[in-house]
Amino acid sequence: MTEIIQIITAFLGTLGFTVVFRSKREHILPIALGGAVSWVAYLVCAQFVSSDPICYFAASAVVGVYAEILARVLKTPAINIFAVAVLPLIPGGALYYTMRYAVIGEWERFLVQGNITLGIAVAIALGIISVSTVIKLLQIPHIKKR
Repeated sequence: MTEIIQIITAFLGTLGFTVVFRSKREHILPIALGGAVSWVAYLVCAQFVSSDPICYFAASAVVGVYAEILARVLKTPAINIFAVAVLPLIPGGALYYTMRYAVIGEWERFLVQGNITLGIAVAIALGIISVSTVIKLLQIPHIKKR
């Protein structure tokens, strides 16, 4: 039951950010669905893998593919979809605790939490880069020999 609440929350949170990012009216629901897709991908991965960075990588790659496909359907740049649909994956809690430990001077806990936060952020970035690179490579026209 908590997973369903998390997915609905991811959808609604992403829906709210479509307004902030001024998404076109016809793009709002598909983009919000992308936020739910990103969190579903994370939850599914977490059932099989105990490493958070791997799950965040997989989820960002899934939402990257979703954004690339939807971009062609909606005839809009993929970044317009991806920038909002990936928001449920942003490690807000981890970042909060990292900064909290820095502010109160708990440097050992800051370093541990900072490494966790950095690992998640790098995993998300690598998921984005991986999908984007593969898509660009697939779009290279074949060179004809004379």
